[in-house]
Amino acid sequence: MRLSPVLALVIGLAATGSALAEKLDLRTVQCGDFIKQDKDFHGQILMWLSAYSMKEDDDPIIDFDRVVATGKNLGRYCAENPTSALLTAFESASK
Repeated sequence: MRLSPVLALVIGLAATGSALAEKLDLRTVQCGDFIKQDKDFHGQILMWLSAYSMKEDDDPIIDFDRVVATGKNLGRYCAENPTSALLTAFESASK
């Protein structure tokens, strides 16, 4: 049986999630703290933020190209504004 990319991502996130028993309040994360983390962390947070920002009537579709583009915009924004709140940076980067 072949796994879809989305299913593989969900399984991967679930496997790493059990190893990370901590809680993260994204309201307190600054850009400078975010960009210091590894790529796996970036990917997990970007996927969560992408889902969190969906409207209730949006179709449940993940546009991976858009997630990658938003990630690049977020990286640039955070590099230029390390003291900015991550949620504020994400709102700007995802436009």
